[in-house]
Amino acid sequence: MPEKIHESFRSMWLLYFMIFYNLGILPVNIEELLKSLPGITRLGVGIIFAGNLMCSTASVILFGYFSEKIALKFSRKHVFTFINLIWIISFGLVALSPNYYVFLIFYIIAAIGHGSFVPIGYSMISDYFPPEHRGNRYGFMEFGLTIGNGTGIIFGGLLGNYGGVFGWRIAYGLGAFIGFLCLVRYIFQGVEPERGSAEPAFQDFKGNLDYNYRITRKELISLLRKKTIFALILSMLFTGIAMSTISNWAIYYFTLKLRVVNADFYATTIYLVAGIGALPGTLIGGRVGDKYVKSGNNRGKVKFSMITLFLGIAFFMGFYLTPINPTSILELVMLIILIIILGFLGFFLTTLRLGNIQSIYSDVCEPEKRSTAIALNGLMFNIGGIMGNLLLSNMIEIDIFLLPLAFFVVLIIWLSGSLTWIIVYIYYPRESEECKINLEKRREEIEYKKQEITSP
Repeated sequence: MPEKIHESFRSMWLLYFMIFYNLGILPVNIEELLKSLPGITRLGVGIIFAGNLMCSTASVILFGYFSEKIALKFSRKHVFTFINLIWIISFGLVALSPNYYVFLIFYIIAAIGHGSFVPIGYSMISDYFPPEHRGNRYGFMEFGLTIGNGTGIIFGGLLGNYGGVFGWRIAYGLGAFIGFLCLVRYIFQGVEPERGSAEPAFQDFKGNLDYNYRITRKELISLLRKKTIFALILSMLFTGIAMSTISNWAIYYFTLKLRVVNADFYATTIYLVAGIGALPGTLIGGRVGDKYVKSGNNRGKVKFSMITLFLGIAFFMGFYLTPINPTSILELVMLIILIIILGFLGFFLTTLRLGNIQSIYSDVCEPEKRSTAIALNGLMFNIGGIMGNLLLSNMIEIDIFLLPLAFFVVLIIWLSGSLTWIIVYIYYPRESEECKINLEKRREEIEYKKQEITSP
């Protein structure tokens, strides 16, 4: 069974990789779409991003809140297979779009599938692995997100630049085809995890964990009353305003900022090389968090995440806002190297917390509430992304020279919103201990009921 669990995780990771491969194609092909897709405008690009986030948000709400109820009739594996099939087919149809409106419709429909990946998939991961290994696993998922997005940018950019008017279409078609192969792998390799079996209170438990997984409105309210949950999802709102917006417009922003021949190539190179910093960040952060958990220092995991986040945003301000007005080729090269270093450090430091966020949700929530908590996390990130993308696209539709100001505004919002981690630092150890005690009590109740049934 352990090997099947690892195979299931690998299959889920590949699907997550392919989702962000497809999402990475659009940002690097904005100019190509403006040239080759009938009916599209800069504001229209912003509407695509915002519409995708809106539909993704609706999907997060639906599958985050109702996934446990749906799973009472259908296994989570079957539901997970279905939602992945949605984005695979939709991105395949995006490749065939004859105009902007068809592109918009299928791009938004794809969000139904990939938006529900996290609340369903991440809750399954928490049932595959115990608390001391979750940070590492969630961090590895974020690693897949990062390299998937980078791969989409690279191949999407190359095909967009050298594939003619069909280049971006080939990129989406390839993504849909490989995504389908990954889904077939999951169908044959994936296993359905037993809910709650990886919790310390139930690791040596014999029998079925058949307690009630239905989430009532009262339980949802009690979930939001957890200070840790409330602070984290509020932080994600501000993160979404900045990161979702910046990731969509960064290459376009640097293209305009450089003002040199082949600026789009140099802009893509700057963003990708700096973005390499996210790769070790996603892997290292979760492992460091797991070490804190094993040593019993839960607050240390929060302190580590909080400090590195503040520092990372500061480096991002230098990355995006450093003026590029060189007087010579040498000065241009030196400025680009400086910007790449600042960006590398920004990506590295801000991604150290990612694996720890999901493990914190798992630590303070009972198993049946985790998909809802993770869904709220995605919901707030998407709402922030909608706000940020509409703000930015409207500003540049008015005046393209407002783009640097828009980047500055969203970065300040992100920095201010990150102060909510102080609340997590205060309440997380207490609420994680309360959850652990509740699960121990739940086991006692289940065993007591079993004894009542079996006793003569």
